[in-house]
Amino acid sequence: MTHHTALIHEDGPSDEGGLPDDGMATAEYAVGTLGACSIALVLHGLATDGSIFDLIAGLFRLLDGFPPGNLRLR
Repeated sequence: MTHHTALIHEDGPSDEGGLPDDGMATAEYAVGTLGACSIALVLHGLATDGSIFDLIAGLFRLLDGFPPGNLRLR
């Protein structure tokens, strides 16, 4: 009968065990932060461009005249 023993160090399991690298969490945070900043930059650009404001203002102007005066409602 063969017994296998795994060495576990005080600072965590060794790389030989095939466990994920501790540095992956840092890389995932970096990618998530870059993604969030990119989305914020796009939203800021859209908000300060004025086109979104014009679109919303046009929608309110359209709804302000609804229903049209010549439309008969029963």
